[in-house]
Amino acid sequence: MSHFPKKRCSIAVLTLAVPLAFAQTNSPPVKPEIKGASESTTLVEYKSTFTNYRSFVDQPTVSWREANDTVAKTGGWRAYAKESQQPEPEQSPASSNGAKQ
Repeated sequence: MSHFPKKRCSIAVLTLAVPLAFAQTNSPPVKPEIKGASESTTLVEYKSTFTNYRSFVDQPTVSWREANDTVAKTGGWRAYAKESQQPEPEQSPASSNGAKQ
């Protein structure tokens, strides 16, 4: 049995491992300098995604006849089609992103 495959494998491992060992550095990362900025320039405000979260609330169930009658009173599918064709009411940027005024 030949030891040639083992030698090739060990040479390949050393060929890949040695450069990686020398590529590691012990110096701390360099902080980039920003012109005109000081340490207290920017204040970040944290707002949780869950601030305006509304949990699920069970709605009362109605009979199918009652649901159909309600849809018929509102105009059926035609009323929903008209509603979908109406332009969206414009909102101010402050109210659309949930910012407090």
